[in-house]
Amino acid sequence: MEGRLPPIRSLQAAGMTTVHLDQSLRQKTENLKAAVALITEGQTEQGIEQLEQSGSIQIIAEEDRRLAQMTADYLALSPAEREKMLLVAGTHESRRQITDRIRTGLRLAEQLGPPTHRIKGLQPKNLTNAQARYAKYYEVGDVIVPHQTYKNQGLEKGQQYVVIDVQARSVNIRSPTGETRSLDLSKCDHKTIYRESGFPIAVGDRLRWTKNDRANGIRNGQTFTIARIDLSGDAEVLNADGSISKLNLKGHQYLDYAWVSTTYSAQGKTADRVLALTDTMTSRESFYVAVSRAKYDLTIYSSDRAELLRLAQISRANETVIPLHQQVHYAPTPQTTEATDFPDRGNSVRDLGASLAATLPEDRLLRDSLDRLDRGTSRNAAAFAALSRTVANYTQRQEQRADTQRILATIDGQIAAIEQQQATQQARLLAQIQEKHVQQLVSACQIVVSRLGQETPVGRQVSSKSFRITQSGPTLKVEARSRNEADYHHVLTYDMGGKQFATDRSTEQLASAATYFGAIVTKMREQQAQQQVVQRHRSPGMEL
Repeated sequence: MEGRLPPIRSLQAAGMTTVHLDQSLRQKTENLKAAVALITEGQTEQGIEQLEQSGSIQIIAEEDRRLAQMTADYLALSPAEREKMLLVAGTHESRRQITDRIRTGLRLAEQLGPPTHRIKGLQPKNLTNAQARYAKYYEVGDVIVPHQTYKNQGLEKGQQYVVIDVQARSVNIRSPTGETRSLDLSKCDHKTIYRESGFPIAVGDRLRWTKNDRANGIRNGQTFTIARIDLSGDAEVLNADGSISKLNLKGHQYLDYAWVSTTYSAQGKTADRVLALTDTMTSRESFYVAVSRAKYDLTIYSSDRAELLRLAQISRANETVIPLHQQVHYAPTPQTTEATDFPDRGNSVRDLGASLAATLPEDRLLRDSLDRLDRGTSRNAAAFAALSRTVANYTQRQEQRADTQRILATIDGQIAAIEQQQATQQARLLAQIQEKHVQQLVSACQIVVSRLGQETPVGRQVSSKSFRITQSGPTLKVEARSRNEADYHHVLTYDMGGKQFATDRSTEQLASAATYFGAIVTKMREQQAQQQVVQRHRSPGMEL
């Protein structure tokens, strides 16, 4: 009706008190408040300048260094500080890479335990209703979850049915109780199809639920930390509210890592500190989300200042609103539960055709044209699906190759650590053996110099063609020479007071010297014993 005001305007015109929210209450520092206000008003360049003045933007051209810096800044914080912060990435690929780096760093710092259990995560394949009716879009291992009970098909609402075989027009499935049956896909439209995406977990890992479960009080996005877990999947977890729960994580789970959020999933969140990574997917809307999540401190990591400004001024609000997880679909890997696909162009064209049919008069030519359009879009959808599978397979091979390289690097590091430990133990053992030979050599030389030595200006000394021993105060010096040499060469200097020694001879040479002088001492003792026998026989009253 012309001239009639909307209800809210009518109430305001009647005198209803209206409160206008014209400032952000989330930010607690003046710099952040000013920057967010400027960006909200469309003054993006001035907002970025404000962030630069407060040191909130780091420009690092190389992607690897950019990810490494963001990871290092996170790991430098205490566990308590990490609990109050938020990491944001623009794409699932960046999110996966940062997660891998963080888990590696925590494991090296012994803040994350060894992998104990492997989660069988479920990631939506994001099939359209039309695609979900055709067997060619299914693979062995996919999981079908119906949204309602189909008694004729033997399906119960919310249960998980695993695809065990794919036929031309149907699939064979296995129920949670182990029963197998053939499923007519065209007779159960309301369902979600998942692919299994496994990833390892350990004590200390942060996880999040990816699906609501009202029966068990679980919300999509709810996080928890693994406090204990065994090989069978029985776990104790620490919830965000501080409570402890017991879970069995065996079988398929609606779970993912919770270390990093995408810009899309960060909407509505608040943290004391935010670390945000920008990329080519950045827009005015996503940039606002990234900068407005922090209460006290914000760091943005970008490759180029000019490119950041350009992207942050581009609005994508009028584009088709499709969540990021439906636009990007990678092959699943042990480190991520994300999957790679293209948005369904077929539905958009079909919706256009339906709109035309509803608004234009009935016309056979128009109807025929729409039918041809629908068949064409079906072929396009099939082509896009085939292309997405090719991309997914390629990405999976790339991820598997990267996983192999990471495993090899870990093994190399472990081997290097073992070799270093063995080298340290060997050096310690050799030092002990060397000290033992030095003590034997010193003991023998002390006996020799005390019995055979003569006083000289440099101390008590005994010398021969092959060796020379000099004792001056607490210092004992041993020298040696070969038959053809005129000068003596240093063997050992020993400080009997401090029990310190200096030598340039090997352990084997010291052992030989100790054996040599030990033999001299033994011979001296034998001669002494013989002399004592002779003296006893020469004593008065004894006959020879």
